[in-house]
Amino acid sequence: MSRVEGLRANSSQFTLEGAPFRILGGSIHYFRVPRAYWEDRLLKMKACGLNTLTTYVPWNLHEPERGAFDFQDQLDLKAYVGLAAEMGLWVILRPGPYICAEWDLGGLPSWLLQDKGMQLRTTYPGFVDAVNLYFDKLVPVIKPLMFEEGGPIIAVQVENEYGSYAKDEKYMPFIQTCLRSRGIKELLLTSDNWEGLRYTGMEGDMLAVVSEILKRGISINLYMFHGGTSFDFMNGAMDLGTYKPQVTSYAEPLPGEPTPRERRAYDPVTIQQHLSLWDSLHFTAKVSSSPASICLL
Repeated sequence: MSRVEGLRANSSQFTLEGAPFRILGGSIHYFRVPRAYWEDRLLKMKACGLNTLTTYVPWNLHEPERGAFDFQDQLDLKAYVGLAAEMGLWVILRPGPYICAEWDLGGLPSWLLQDKGMQLRTTYPGFVDAVNLYFDKLVPVIKPLMFEEGGPIIAVQVENEYGSYAKDEKYMPFIQTCLRSRGIKELLLTSDNWEGLRYTGMEGDMLAVVSEILKRGISINLYMFHGGTSFDFMNGAMDLGTYKPQVTSYAEPLPGEPTPRERRAYDPVTIQQHLSLWDSLHFTAKVSSSPASICLL
């Protein structure tokens, strides 16, 4: 089932199928939450009034060894996105290939480093070949889930925070081409911090667009809505002179628990008006109705 028009960002407000649309998003990474709990976490997100799920796709889990791909069980991305659709959630997919996500090597497979000349996140031929093979396998999984095909994916992120890295001006257009050439037609977006936005690796005046969005306070995404757990030593780390492993939680230190309130008796209550039960019984035969409820009086 194809649809007329997907997510668009042609004005100061997003539109979906031509109508104004506000993204109320929340991030839950399927690879950080046991599959048995996917439904529970998505239900809680829906119950909070959010309408869009965002998730990264970890290349290093889906291709743990060169040429060996896994999209089953805990890594069943199709099932996860399908579950979101069943709950009436839209999806913004962030397939990388680099995802950061406070994840080991930002989601890049460690076997890439077997190439002694490897230049990650560039158009170095060895990296380009690996990325092309990855997208050859990933895109057939996600393409049927696109909005145009009747699925819930309304946007796809190109790489992640490349402005903070920015070693190759041809790299971001290459990733964009990887997606478009394989039939991904939904809105493409990127993600960067304020300093990273100054990198002009993609067409468009990014600073002006972001400034307008922030000024108008139109759409939001909670990162994270639910963090889950970085299993199997998959947490990332910072190494800017000092190696600092990262923990799953983003929370600041919490204040101490407040002291429980003392039990005490409430002040006496004086009844100002009352009606005897016996004097009200004759009203029980009458029915009163409203648009929201029906009750006996």
